[in-house]
Amino acid sequence: KYQEAIDKKTFPVFRGHVMTQDDIVRQDVIHTLRNYFSLAFHQVEEKHGIQFKRYFKKELSELKKGARDGILQITKDGIEITEIGRQFADVIASTFDAYA
Repeated sequence: KYQEAIDKKTFPVFRGHVMTQDDIVRQDVIHTLRNYFSLAFHQVEEKHGIQFKRYFKKELSELKKGARDGILQITKDGIEITEIGRQFADVIASTFDAYA
């Protein structure tokens, strides 16, 4: 393929990552938490066709530690990062990062 690209006078190197559907869902969740400090389960469910609590069962379990520490609240409808927790928003959101 490399030599074919050279022969066709095109750039022979491809750089990037093809995102899976899971990557897209997780990116949306992470982006929302980092930027808005809250997340409504139903919005993610409608946008991506998933059942949030089932899809992210492991992650929600991990976040319960943060809820006990007062940096976030998990309700039946979503996740809310508290005022105290906002400085930890990146750490909280990284819970949903499959590659972290």
